[in-house]
Amino acid sequence: MRTLVNQNIALARKDRKEEVPHSERVYTLIADFCQNMELPHFGAEQPGETYCLTPAKLEGFGVADVSHIGDDGKEADHLYFHCYLEGDGAKGGTNVASMIRKTLHHNFQFLGSQCSTTFIRDHDINVAPNNNSNNNNSNTNNSLLITSSPVEPLTESINDKEIRNATLSTTTVSSSSSSSSLLKPTITEKTSSSSSSSSSTDSTSFATDGVLPSYRRLIVFTATTILIWLSEPLLSLVDTTIVGLTSPAKTAVAQIAALGPATTLYDSAIYMTYFLAIATTNQLAPRLARKDYKGLRQSTSHLMGLAVLFGTIVTAMTFGLGRTIISQMVGSSITDASIVPLAANYAKIRAAVAPLCVVDFVAQSFCLTILDTKTPAMAVAVASLVNIVGDLILSPLFGIQGAALATAMATTTSCLILVRKVRKVLAEWKRKQQVQQAKEDFFQQSSTLADIDLFTVDNSSNTDTVPFFSLPNKTAMIDLLKLAGPIFFVMMSKIASYSVLTVRATSFGVLPLATHNIMMRVFFFFACFGDSLSQAAQTFYPQVSKNMRRKFLKRLFYLATAIGLSNLQFSQLILKQFGCFLTKNSSIIQMMGQYSPFVGLAVLLHPFIMFLEGTVLAKRDLVFMVVMYVATGLMHFGHVFSPAAASFMGLWRALFVFQFIRLVQFGLRVWDTTRRERNSFEATSSTKAVAATVTEL
Repeated sequence: MRTLVNQNIALARKDRKEEVPHSERVYTLIADFCQNMELPHFGAEQPGETYCLTPAKLEGFGVADVSHIGDDGKEADHLYFHCYLEGDGAKGGTNVASMIRKTLHHNFQFLGSQCSTTFIRDHDINVAPNNNSNNNNSNTNNSLLITSSPVEPLTESINDKEIRNATLSTTTVSSSSSSSSLLKPTITEKTSSSSSSSSSTDSTSFATDGVLPSYRRLIVFTATTILIWLSEPLLSLVDTTIVGLTSPAKTAVAQIAALGPATTLYDSAIYMTYFLAIATTNQLAPRLARKDYKGLRQSTSHLMGLAVLFGTIVTAMTFGLGRTIISQMVGSSITDASIVPLAANYAKIRAAVAPLCVVDFVAQSFCLTILDTKTPAMAVAVASLVNIVGDLILSPLFGIQGAALATAMATTTSCLILVRKVRKVLAEWKRKQQVQQAKEDFFQQSSTLADIDLFTVDNSSNTDTVPFFSLPNKTAMIDLLKLAGPIFFVMMSKIASYSVLTVRATSFGVLPLATHNIMMRVFFFFACFGDSLSQAAQTFYPQVSKNMRRKFLKRLFYLATAIGLSNLQFSQLILKQFGCFLTKNSSIIQMMGQYSPFVGLAVLLHPFIMFLEGTVLAKRDLVFMVVMYVATGLMHFGHVFSPAAASFMGLWRALFVFQFIRLVQFGLRVWDTTRRERNSFEATSSTKAVAATVTEL
């Protein structure tokens, strides 16, 4: 028995030390009953509510958490103790179950998810439901039925609905037992399909529950996000490379030059819809933490419907106005008349699958929200393979139009893989919603512990259907716009700031424009590594406890340093040493090597900018974001069209200045708000400590 106890204690403390997510962590809670305590009689000297005329007997029940973390962030064993007079309650199994349920309800709301929990009880505790006679010699009743009937609600931020709706059956370990059982829901579902009756993993696990994420978890998360962000820039980079290698020498420069305005137009139009991906995380994450499966299904349906709508708008605008916009971008300084038709045709082919591309973005964010790292990685890998093979086959035959066809096929393939996963999770959420509703109905009809046992849910009788694609009503749309409006403005400002560089490059001639296009593709490729830190900050920062946020930002800073230095080295290596793999034109290769330091400096700063920007977004400091980008955008536009950027080197120097200004602004803002937040937290903690001392006195 002692070995079993020590093993479970060691597991719990190990998981706590390694910051294992709550959905995967082992908890060890040791329960014991302190019987027949005596409150002595001190006569008139006895203070306050403890006054009694005769000695009184007290009963006490404690539950010790051996891996508790206090408000100061330090680990220490913590005892939850329930004490009452003999006239207020007995010592039997129902009261023990009630006190354990109360402890779970108020302190362990996360136990309703699939985590491993071990209860080790003293052999003197009788846990037979509805048996209030304490039988110390009986060890036959080792099963404890913990129930959560509706109680007074806690604050909405605490996931107490999960506990109120959970019917949990556990096996406790007595001194005569040799094994322990894990706390698991005892709910059986009767479905029309036997294949859906079990699942090896909980794909809807999401939450850090205030715990500081480990470096390992941050690296895994950012690596997956990098794969997601790389999808579109990677496809464009592959197009540029293969077109440059496979096109005839006399048309290679024109085709590469045409890719510049074409990809700028299409990528910018698609990027304008990325606020839907950000809204996906913001809409689904809170509902997922509350296990609001009906809300999850409705929100997903609305987001998918909006993705199709905005993707269709991109398609219509590209087909209707694409050629005109590209002509304005190219201007009269480009004398090669073939560039505008080539660019327009490329953009139209890519835009034909724009609805699928936007759905792909939303589905990627959906998978990221439920911490599914495998599906997006597989989708990106398969899409890249399809794109490379398609480019190698089609580009020699049709030029950049063939590259566009290959990219469109890759986008379609990725979308189908991700949508299949979304449908699977939605079906799982539907079953869980039905189980959840059955529990609520059951609890309303049950008033005693003994009444609650295993029950079945017949999914086939449920008529609740939510379409996979739908549009939100007016109220839901207004709420979405309030959240996404400022983010959309920021994204538009970024698009304008980067696009103006391409517009300015058109005035330098065909060769500089082609070089600029390849260098920008390289920049956007390495920028994805920094963008992953923004997603990590937005996802984890709100969930980390306030006293741990400063340490969390330090961890992101260290990751940004590693990513930034890697970007600096590899970007210059590619442009200087491996330019021949991007194009066969010797003049372009020479220019890329000459101006590669500016690309390296820009991608060096980018990870720091993005993790700071993500922190500002996580703090919901949206007004500052809008004001900052208005001011920075105006300065950037003035710099680009000033004599200082009249040369190719000056143009890339303007990009570095734009990056540096954002770094300073975001850095100062995060430093100031974090300092004020920390001071406020310390003041609140001091006030609570003083209040607790006064209460004890």
